[in-house]
Amino acid sequence: MSHGGALLGEVLGQRTAVGTLRRALAADRLHHALLFEGPAGVGKGFAAEGLAQALLCEARVEGLACGICASCKKVPRKDANGRSVHPDFAPIARGMYDPSAIGRKSPETQEISVDQVRTVVLSRIALGPVLGVGRLFFVRDADELSTAAANALLKTLEEPPPRTYFVLTTTRPGELLPTIRSRTQRIRFSPLPAEALVGILEKQGHAHEAAKSAARDAHGSLDAANVLLGGGEDEAAKGWITSFEAALADKTFAGALKSSEASKGSREAVAKGLEAFAAHLVEEARKSVAEASPRALRAAERHARVQKALKQLEGNGSPQLVVEALFADLRSVP
Repeated sequence: MSHGGALLGEVLGQRTAVGTLRRALAADRLHHALLFEGPAGVGKGFAAEGLAQALLCEARVEGLACGICASCKKVPRKDANGRSVHPDFAPIARGMYDPSAIGRKSPETQEISVDQVRTVVLSRIALGPVLGVGRLFFVRDADELSTAAANALLKTLEEPPPRTYFVLTTTRPGELLPTIRSRTQRIRFSPLPAEALVGILEKQGHAHEAAKSAARDAHGSLDAANVLLGGGEDEAAKGWITSFEAALADKTFAGALKSSEASKGSREAVAKGLEAFAAHLVEEARKSVAEASPRALRAAERHARVQKALKQLEGNGSPQLVVEALFADLRSVP
């Protein structure tokens, strides 16, 4: 693999964002704290991994990863917990670590705790990189940082030790503390163009026509496209779809209340659940059209209302209230 073909070069559909990163790397002027913001499923996490590879490479060429050294190969390799095996690429995310490993008695169900930040970041910050090249802390869904966790990061974000970098990703930059935003350079990631999405899906092994159809309905999100194609509908997504269907079928409205209770957790999880349900409705509409069934119009109308709820969620609406209102709305569709 040539240095141009390393991970950062494989991020598709984000020419502006990747171009900014590559120019900064080549000039050795990369900001020490970056905020990758944009919709879910558009490559922010993959770009963070590619940046880590470039920063930690043992034989960089014009700032870019060689893609073949031991360090480059370690970055994308994951352990049983989904964390990179590279000792200098440390992820931070809600529920990423066993509670006992970060000094907690209970799991992080709603936010990234200050315990995780203290254990994963602050306890290591005075130590040099394990392999001596550099290190990168990757805060996934940074809007889930508790206020205490965000405050614990502030001084380090402002004045990190040499060769120490941070990448924070978010779909909701407005939810971050202003002090966090002011200490980071914002890099905008856009919805994926249809042609880029088709290319990614084809690389995953999907036929061209299926990929093209999924890309048309996915609104620039690889996550949504994978759900449409059946390859990304994990157990969590299936659970949301089953829950929503049960709620709509429950004439006592108890199912809707139960689903809204589930929405008290992560905003990101609720958004993924709604995206999965929206993709499910698209598939239902397709099948109904093929069968000349009147259910197609109902599925299409419900899909439009789920999309409206997603916009409300993006606009910082309370997940629980958004879901409650959505079910009242969906039940009014004939």
